[in-house]
Amino acid sequence: RVKRGVKVVHLVRNPFTMAVSNFNYHAQYPTPENWVKTIDPCITEFFNDHQTYPDLTLPTLLAPPPNPNTGSQPPPILTPDDFQSLSSTCRLHYRTRPRLKESSY
Repeated sequence: RVKRGVKVVHLVRNPFTMAVSNFNYHAQYPTPENWVKTIDPCITEFFNDHQTYPDLTLPTLLAPPPNPNTGSQPPPILTPDDFQSLSSTCRLHYRTRPRLKESSY
């Protein structure tokens, strides 16, 4: 049997240029993506009929890996209260003023 290798090309972008590209793309007016104006980003989405984003991500965000040098456990990246605060802030500000009705986010 002949062994066949796998050839892989792994491209890595500079995070700064990615951030600038992201900003430039999302700063376009009008937005090139129509869904931005039709989907409410503040609604709670359910996956598998019962799981939310916090349900899916909190296990990882609450327990980041220990520091390899010290073995100590770092503080959580986000907590359930942080998710609640983000959600409340979103609902507080999302399209609440006339000028924001046509804004892209």
